[in-house]
Amino acid sequence: MTSSKIILIVEDHEGTAQAMQTLLTASGYSSVVASDGSSAVRIASQVRPAAIIVDLGLPCGGGHEVIVRLRDLPDTTLAPIIVTSGADDDEARRALRAGAKVFLRKPVDTHRLLACLNTAMTYPQESRGKVVIAEDDADAQRAIALRLQAAGFQTACVSDGASVIPKLRQERPDLLLLDLGLPGGDGYTTMERIHQLGEFSDLPIVVVSAREPVENAKKAMDKGAKAFIAKPFHAVDLVRRVEREITLAMLNEGRSV
Repeated sequence: MTSSKIILIVEDHEGTAQAMQTLLTASGYSSVVASDGSSAVRIASQVRPAAIIVDLGLPCGGGHEVIVRLRDLPDTTLAPIIVTSGADDDEARRALRAGAKVFLRKPVDTHRLLACLNTAMTYPQESRGKVVIAEDDADAQRAIALRLQAAGFQTACVSDGASVIPKLRQERPDLLLLDLGLPGGDGYTTMERIHQLGEFSDLPIVVVSAREPVENAKKAMDKGAKAFIAKPFHAVDLVRRVEREITLAMLNEGRSV
């Protein structure tokens, strides 16, 4: 279970890390420090922090890599990440795309840091859409759901092909994430059933599979999928594809994004 008041500080400058710890302690938070990317991932798995402050300029795995690795950890995928750096706007955008919630430029205003931290931990972000995940592997299903939730999406899950259409009718999602190797009707059969109905003709379907990618990607597209993602995949790439397909579907329907 996440420790509700523990903040992980990922900062290689000892003085800066100590100053942040003093500030957080005075504000009622506990904190732990990691001075490089490897120790950040290890400590995060141990303490399950409520939020994480990351300096981009880290040794042994830069800040961007650390953000991605923390987002991929089940215990920290929902923890808000606040990035501090003296880097330029391109680096800031890259950090936000990797999964950071807030970018603060150094030297960091302490009042703003606390305000961002309190807001990030108190208020859930607005939903960016709903995704039904059809995946029979329980660990993979949980990892995908947590990563999408961390990116602001609502999720609902099923574990077999027969449950997909009832779940679509119940949830009315913005996108279906479909594994091909489902029991009770594989992904191809499920897509055929969906398109025969007509009521979900505009629903974007993104296929994920460990099957041979070239042949199956073509077959999935022919069956109506918008994209094919080969397993194993990077969580950031999955989120970007989901974002893209939902955005395109909303634009096609004339909805605001």
